[in-house]
Amino acid sequence: MNDQDTTPTLIVYGSSWCGWTRRALAHLDEQEVLYTYIEVDHDAEAEALIASWNDGRAIRPTIAIGEEHWINPTFDEINAELEKNGMLSD
Repeated sequence: MNDQDTTPTLIVYGSSWCGWTRRALAHLDEQEVLYTYIEVDHDAEAEALIASWNDGRAIRPTIAIGEEHWINPTFDEINAELEKNGMLSD
């Protein structure tokens, strides 16, 4: 397997204290989707990035795939984007 096969393209920006972040991560785990998790409480650049996407507020979770991002998405929204990007298991 090459690096492209194992490199996640989905990034979850969140906080361990945030229930919505924990639920989103659990959902992605249930879907067996590879992702990178960034704890924004320990990464000022990441917190500033998501704040720039969210009218100055660092809303958790914010999920990004490539250049697109979703602010506190529902499971249906997550699944739709995963399917659109071919990231759901068959």
